[in-house]
Amino acid sequence: MAVLLCSSCSHVYSSDQVIWRCECGGVLNLHDLPTLKKDQLDTSAYGLWRYRCTFPLKNNSEAITLGEMRTPLIPFSIEKRTILLKLDYLFPSGSFKDRGSSIMISKVKELGIEHVIEDSSGNAGASISAYCARAGISCDIYIPSTTSPAKIKQIEATGAQLIQVPSSREETAKAALKAASTAYYASHVWNPYFFQGTKTCAFEIVETLNWSSPKRIVVPVGNGTLLLGLFLGFSELVSAGIIPHLPRLVAVQSAHCSPLVDAYVQHSRSPMMIQKQPTLAEGIAVAEPLRGSQILAAIHRCRGEMIQVSELEIKEAFEELAAEGIYVEPTAAVAVAGYRKLCLKEQSNESTVIILTGHGLKSVTM
Repeated sequence: MAVLLCSSCSHVYSSDQVIWRCECGGVLNLHDLPTLKKDQLDTSAYGLWRYRCTFPLKNNSEAITLGEMRTPLIPFSIEKRTILLKLDYLFPSGSFKDRGSSIMISKVKELGIEHVIEDSSGNAGASISAYCARAGISCDIYIPSTTSPAKIKQIEATGAQLIQVPSSREETAKAALKAASTAYYASHVWNPYFFQGTKTCAFEIVETLNWSSPKRIVVPVGNGTLLLGLFLGFSELVSAGIIPHLPRLVAVQSAHCSPLVDAYVQHSRSPMMIQKQPTLAEGIAVAEPLRGSQILAAIHRCRGEMIQVSELEIKEAFEELAAEGIYVEPTAAVAVAGYRKLCLKEQSNESTVIILTGHGLKSVTM
């Protein structure tokens, strides 16, 4: 049976307990999860629930789903190199966050929780509020007042209680954390069940490629919920003997908010303190990533790397994608900008998947 282990004091909790943070204040991670076995996949499901056998849920637990499907992998040319784009913006709420929300809110429902709190720059709030609505669970969503209007309207439409904080993303998180002292925090960053959903992105990539792995995966990174999910998923695939080794994960940040890239360059194990500037990539404008040390450790474990891109490079990547009919928000375009930068500094033509994380209709600012 899966257990929750504190990353600070190593205290162990049962996955049946209603808890999202250790009593010492430490971050919890799930351990002793079932091993992925091909013959145990749910062949009646095409999307992420195909991998239910790896989730820390009871067999009779209700799946809170909005009909998520396996997102496509399509070829795309960058600097005369053909890579694959994974279109994770084609989820019900318009972002990859639905992967985590579906599993986390299913666990919330299993635990009998009726009300939750979440904070977000927009996409996670829109996703979690949608799955809460589906599950009949009430939620309070905390967002910065600078959040894109389209995302605000999307959250309001679900019937969630929306709290706009007239300050930074970091202050928004602090406000939600304070409110969570008396409620369950269904945080896409704190809550370990969220990563059980984002790990399915790795499973899908490998299964789509006939149970083989690309050499490199490129993703935008703020709080790291997708990158850590990918690391978890690929690690489980290695443990199951399905792939021989981890692919290299490449994390891309905006130069206007790059605490993790700065730490990587300076060989630090913890995020650097920075002065954040406004950026087109609002979805990853996180100056103080809670799991920053975990993200940096994952990058080193898989021999990956971290790079930053300018606002001009983000804009150019956004326009390049749109010109090919692929309309994503600027945050998603960050990964394409990062890959282009890699192409300019190295000759290697490794098999590469770039994950596009959020729909362009959520952030019509370009």
